[in-house]
Amino acid sequence: TFFTNTISSELQSEMLAVGRQLVTLSDEVQPANVDSFVAGSNRLNENYLFTLFDSNGESLEKIPVDVKGRPRIQSSEVTDVLKGHIYKSLDFSAPLHGITAIKVGLPLTVGNQNYALFIHTNFTDAARSQIQTLIVFVLAIVLIVGSILILIASRYLVNPLKKLTLATEKLARGNFNVNVS
Repeated sequence: TFFTNTISSELQSEMLAVGRQLVTLSDEVQPANVDSFVAGSNRLNENYLFTLFDSNGESLEKIPVDVKGRPRIQSSEVTDVLKGHIYKSLDFSAPLHGITAIKVGLPLTVGNQNYALFIHTNFTDAARSQIQTLIVFVLAIVLIVGSILILIASRYLVNPLKKLTLATEKLARGNFNVNVS
């Protein structure tokens, strides 16, 4: 869990940085159509999805769902961000789907209109497949290297024990002229 929490925290920090850059850019540009601005940002970035909510808490695009079909962004989270708070998801407990559950929310103001901008991970099936293949490959290498090291270590441990067993058998038969080297 420590490793998962570390990765999740780093990913959230990166997502916050991306979100802050997007907020700064919108402050500088002051786009006339914020929805198009966010949609364009989605096209520029494959790793994250941006979801924008207006001041009424209504999504300007389809809200992504998790593997169980539930919305990945809850209305209470949107309300919190619209109040000016930065939202960070805290539940990293699901080992298989924990990374996809990570999200951050940032307040965004364009003109005098407040928005809630949510950023969450976007892993395609191809990326997920590549990650699984990489993990299996690394685990296979670790298994092979570990097995070889165990075989080498066992030879250095078993051979002296065999010599000691033979010497003990000779001593048991009465041969006290035994040399163990």
